[in-house]
Amino acid sequence: MASESLKVSIIIPMRNEEDFIGKCLEGFINQTYPKEKFEIIVIDGMSSDSSREIVKSYQKLENNILLIENEKKITPISFNLGIKSSKNDVVSIFSAHSEPNPDYIEVAINTLIKTNADCVGGPMIAKSSTILGNAIAKSTSTPFGVGNSVFHYSKTPGYVNTVYQGFFYRMLFKKIGFFDEELVRNQDDEMSYRIQKFGGKIFFNPNIKSVYYSRTNLIRLFKQYFQYGLFKPLVFYKTKYGMQIHHFIPTLFVIYLLSVFLFYEHSLLMLPLVSYTILSIYFSMFTKNVFASKIISIIIYPIIHISYGLGFIFGIFKIFKRRFNTI
Repeated sequence: MASESLKVSIIIPMRNEEDFIGKCLEGFINQTYPKEKFEIIVIDGMSSDSSREIVKSYQKLENNILLIENEKKITPISFNLGIKSSKNDVVSIFSAHSEPNPDYIEVAINTLIKTNADCVGGPMIAKSSTILGNAIAKSTSTPFGVGNSVFHYSKTPGYVNTVYQGFFYRMLFKKIGFFDEELVRNQDDEMSYRIQKFGGKIFFNPNIKSVYYSRTNLIRLFKQYFQYGLFKPLVFYKTKYGMQIHHFIPTLFVIYLLSVFLFYEHSLLMLPLVSYTILSIYFSMFTKNVFASKIISIIIYPIIHISYGLGFIFGIFKIFKRRFNTI
C-alpha cells in the first residue's frame, strides 16, 4: 500500500494556546504529504483567549481545518471527539504546544505501513526560548529525569511501550475502545498499555520529528508531574497491565526523603541523598545549555521526581478509597 493512499486526520486538542496554535497549524499547512490526503481537526476546550480566532483565520486560508468545541474541557474527551469526527484511515493525536517537521506525516505513515504496527510515533524534542524553559526541556529529556520514557531521549528505532503523539489506524478504536475519559492525565499511557494487552505493537521512529515548547514555570511543572503521578495508579488499576519497578522509584524517593527528615542523625542514611545530588549535578552540567540553565536544572530534577512521587502516593490512596467505596 502506497503511503499517499492513506488519508489522515490530525487531532489537536486546544485550550488557551494563542502563543502556539499558529505555529502548530503552519507546520501542518507546509507538510510534504499531499494536502488533499489529510485534515486537521482542532478540538477547543472553550478557550478564553484568542486561540479560536487564530484557528478561524487559518480556516479562511485552508479548506482542510475543522474546529469543534469541547464544553467539558477534558483532554481525552477532545481526543474522542476528534476520532469520532474523522472518516479517514489514520488518526493522529498532536499537541497544540508542538510544531511538526515538514515531513512529519509522510514519515509517520511510511513507518506505520512498513512496520505493520498498531501505533507509531516519534521523539518529544523539547525546547524553549527562556533560560528556565531550556533547563526544564533538558531535564525532561534525560533518562535520569524521566526514566524509561524513551521517546524523550532515544535515537534508536524499535518497538516500545509508548510513544509521543501517536498515529493510529482508526479501526483500532472499534476493536479496543476509545480513550478513557476519566483520565485527565496519562490517557495516552493507558491506551498504549491497552493496545499491548490486546496483542498490538507500538513502534518508535526517531525520524517522526516535532518540537514541543516546554513549560517555563516551576509551579506549573510541579502540577504537571504531580498529575502524572496522581493518575498513574488508576491506569494500572484499570488496565491490569504495564506496571514496572521504575514507576515506583519516585515514590520510594519521597518516602526516603521523609525518613531522612525524621532520622537525620543517622549519617549513613544520607548516602543515597548525596548520590542523588551528584547525579543531578552530572546530568545538569553535561548539557549544551547555557550555564544559568545548567544551575537551574539541578533543582528541576528533584521537582520532577518529588512531585511525581507525591502524586503517585495520593493516587494509590484514591485507588484504596475507590475500592473501599465499591465494597
